[in-house]
Amino acid sequence: MQGLRAIACLLVAAYHVWPGRISGGVDVFFVITGFLVIPGIVQAIDDRGVPAAWRAIGRAIARQLPMAGLVLAVVGLGVLTLWPTFSRGTIALEVLASATWWQNWLLVDRATDYLATGTTPSPLQHFWATSVHVQVVVALVALVLATTLVARRMGRPTGAAVVAVLSVASLLSFWWAQLHVLAEPSAAYFDSVARLWEFGVGALVGLGASRARLTSRARTALGLLGLLLVLLAGRLSHLGDQPGAITLVPVAGALAILLAGTAPGGLAGRLLSWRPLVALGGLSWGLYLWCWPILVGYRLLAPERASTQPLLDGILLIVAAGVASWASTRLIARIDRLGRWRPSRVSTPLVAMAAVVLVATGGSLASPAPAVAGVASVQDAQARIEATIAEGEYPGTEWLGADAQAPEWVVDDCLDVDRERADRCTYGPEDASLHVAVVGDSHAISYLPGLRAALPDARVEVLTRGMCAFSTVSSRGGEDHWATCQAHADWATQRVLDGPIDLVVLANGLQNLDDATDDGVEAIEPSEALARMAEGTVERLAPLVDAGLPVLWLDGAPPNSAYASCALPASTESVAQRCTVARLDHMAARAHAFSAAAAFEPSITVVDQSGWWCSIERGLCPVTIDGMPVTADGNHLTWMLSTAYAPLLAREVEVALRP
Repeated sequence: MQGLRAIACLLVAAYHVWPGRISGGVDVFFVITGFLVIPGIVQAIDDRGVPAAWRAIGRAIARQLPMAGLVLAVVGLGVLTLWPTFSRGTIALEVLASATWWQNWLLVDRATDYLATGTTPSPLQHFWATSVHVQVVVALVALVLATTLVARRMGRPTGAAVVAVLSVASLLSFWWAQLHVLAEPSAAYFDSVARLWEFGVGALVGLGASRARLTSRARTALGLLGLLLVLLAGRLSHLGDQPGAITLVPVAGALAILLAGTAPGGLAGRLLSWRPLVALGGLSWGLYLWCWPILVGYRLLAPERASTQPLLDGILLIVAAGVASWASTRLIARIDRLGRWRPSRVSTPLVAMAAVVLVATGGSLASPAPAVAGVASVQDAQARIEATIAEGEYPGTEWLGADAQAPEWVVDDCLDVDRERADRCTYGPEDASLHVAVVGDSHAISYLPGLRAALPDARVEVLTRGMCAFSTVSSRGGEDHWATCQAHADWATQRVLDGPIDLVVLANGLQNLDDATDDGVEAIEPSEALARMAEGTVERLAPLVDAGLPVLWLDGAPPNSAYASCALPASTESVAQRCTVARLDHMAARAHAFSAAAAFEPSITVVDQSGWWCSIERGLCPVTIDGMPVTADGNHLTWMLSTAYAPLLAREVEVALRP
């Protein structure tokens, strides 16, 4: 059992550090919990009733408290000293959510992409699994208790009733997982209801394992098959989203190993009983808890080096997590020797809660918003960019984060506009002489502060949808997602045609085109993706162009996945490395592709904005310009710079409206 835990934990760590994919290791942990914990709880409740249920819940929580509390405390203090100021308030909430076992629902609410690029992941994001663990165990204990009490009252065998109810609950959970994965794959990953079936099947196999009659040869074969499935789970994870059908691979592997048990002389049994692996299994809980925050800290402190995924660095990170787990285990044991009541179960959570208060207090000390001075021309923008890079100080990073995003997005909730929100997400007087429609994805709505400042007397209608470019090409895989985006674009197109619109302003992100598709099924060749995306945008604009509407085509700000490292009080890399990114050629290539696609459409005005963001002379794009952050999250334009560029936007609107 400890050997299997060790392999699961190493898979989680290795796949986080190197390939950046889901490993299936957490699924193995869930199955082990169901296999080991639930059968014992079933027997205890059958023998002692309600008191046994309360004790089972208490044990499930108490087992997590010492190590989890210690990690939360250390991470909280680390955030105060090492992390960017702008992220402290967000992480304080995550410390609280992790300490009270609802971190997964916080992440569901944020619809977090667990391995998303272009954003700075939380050092506590991995606590979603501990939250799911406690929630599901409590739910299953309550389910077993209720089933046992009802079965007794009806005079039915409690064992058979529990098996039947667990089977139904697991099937319903698996069914819900498939539905949720199709609708919201990022949110489904953290959904405890969609994860219950993994615990449930482990419990069912645990309840029936003693009745299994397998020969030694069959156990050996089953163990080897199970080990192979567990090891292959990470390599196959790209075939589907978890906890969908692809999750059956690691779950089936874990069940096979557990059912095989220890086959004398079997290769799988010998491997899983190897002493170093067994010893590591004893540290697996701590290794899991420490590895992710150490990895996130490393990526934040040394983003350029981390981007190359050095083998040696990855090994050292895992070793460091193992050492931290060993040291933490010894510290907790020493604390517990101070009293029979195991004081670590109280002391470490209290320290963790103190860290919450400190981080929340530190994160609440907001700085005044940077001054927004209008940028009169591209030459003016270049002068400010050059001055910022030359000074090398990059003020304004404390305003990175959600507070820097367009208020029309984060306050007015006008990113995903549909029929119900369209009227609410329209700004300006009804009798305006100029009516503007804004289409595209989240990059389009990020221009709203600047457009509204540039056109104070215009009526601006927002018709955007997040992660849906206004194009026949989508950068997100999956036929359902592609169809949803096309349906929204059809609706937005018709609304523009039906309304008194004088100008269409378009902006798409689609910075990463690795999984671009124009039908939701077949991926476009990477070498053709940029041109095809641009052509797909012109195709999508065709009905508007045919109706004689002028179009202003803008691009998003240059992406910078290491943006948060610029705000660090200390780092292993220079300020120049952390606070600039070489994206000039990338942005210029996009502008060229857009212009080429729209070359024969005179009503489409494509703006080459390379000089808005990057030094033409140096080829570098800074994180801040003249004290204003460029992007709020490494991708989306801030309201400050959007507003500052109002004069530039006004000039481009004037050009687009010329006959």
